Amino acid sequence: MFFCRGRYLPFGTWSMTRTLSIEYTDDILASVGLSEAEFSAAAKFIVAAQLHAEGKLSAGQAAAFCGMGKVEFLNELPRRGFHASNLRVEDADTELGFGRGGKMPLSRG
Repeated sequence: MFFCRGRYLPFGTWSMTRTLSIEYTDDILASVGLSEAEFSAAAKFIVAAQLHAEGKLSAGQAAAFCGMGKVEFLNELPRRGFHASNLRVEDADTELGFGRGGKMPLSRG
């Protein structure tokens, strides 16, 4: 919980919007063949996809970050050279074992 405007709110119900600026010249746009809006959307997608690949954002968070729906985001990942799943091998093994009727481990230590 955090205190905001005279009352306590649960975490995640309010957050500040921040802006990231990237400087580039018109020759960059000409080189990639994109409009300014297309370049901005592509850059946001790449940042979101990379953070998702690193496991720092869920697919839903990454999709929202770049203004897409979750399914649209997940479908776009392989088209842009990213893996659709960010599971590590050991996590995939655990998930497959659970799916085969095994028990989910309580801790990974």
